[in-house]
Amino acid sequence: MNSGCGMSSGDIDKSDLKKRFCYIELEVGSELERKDFKENHYILFFLSGKVEVIYFGSRPQLIEGGNMVFLGRLVDCVIKALEPVRMIVLTFDDLANACDKITLQNLVPISSLLKYEFDKLEIRPPLDKFLDLTMIYLQDKISGVYLWVEKQKELFILLRTYYTSEELAMFFYPLVGKNIDFKKMVFDSYTNVGSIKEFADKSGYSPVVFQRRFKEVFGETVYQWMQRQKAEHIKHRLMTEEVNLKELADEFDFASAAHLNKFCKIWFGMSPSELRETLLLKRNLK
Repeated sequence: MNSGCGMSSGDIDKSDLKKRFCYIELEVGSELERKDFKENHYILFFLSGKVEVIYFGSRPQLIEGGNMVFLGRLVDCVIKALEPVRMIVLTFDDLANACDKITLQNLVPISSLLKYEFDKLEIRPPLDKFLDLTMIYLQDKISGVYLWVEKQKELFILLRTYYTSEELAMFFYPLVGKNIDFKKMVFDSYTNVGSIKEFADKSGYSPVVFQRRFKEVFGETVYQWMQRQKAEHIKHRLMTEEVNLKELADEFDFASAAHLNKFCKIWFGMSPSELRETLLLKRNLK
């Protein structure tokens, strides 16, 4: 795996993924996993090649050059190169300016009518020209925070000008909402809290107010949402890795493998081993 920032062949430099824009090449068989995409939101612009993407336990998708995908913060994802891949990655935590946030907030009424499905979005003109110029800047190692902040602003202008509101609402669905800051706090915190009180403390609300607002934003209780996240993470691990069930139980704080088995029976109607076999079979039949 190579980066346009002067990397040698071999491992990807994880520090590149902390930069606002970076260029990455993947050799056939190379993979990027969630641990490479931990703390931020990402837009991946595939310039050429073909990848298989498994997003948060969903059915694997084949994505070719000329398309882009959005990866929300902390969502499990594995990207495997099926052909040599060239891509530009935009990394962002907070949006570059208030206009970007307003752009996303304006999509709320539309997003409320959609059922989200992870999918690619075509890179269409003039976005392709924007990426060509960005590629030149990266190859020439042009630095300067101001330049890259402005490039991000330019990108959002292009997106809202040349893509429909419906396309953007689906693309940015994990990020969109009138409660963007609240959602950000939830996704930043949920893997590090052990109780609703801890969650509420991080939000600055009382437990009662926090639970009420959480249900307004996410449509279910804190407990239901947390259990759903755990189920999806387990499903993703079983789909993408050969993992010992005892180790998996420990990782997700189950008292034993038997408790993990019971959890999977409740959420998926089958044991972890049966779930893995089913997921791998579906993956091979795609």
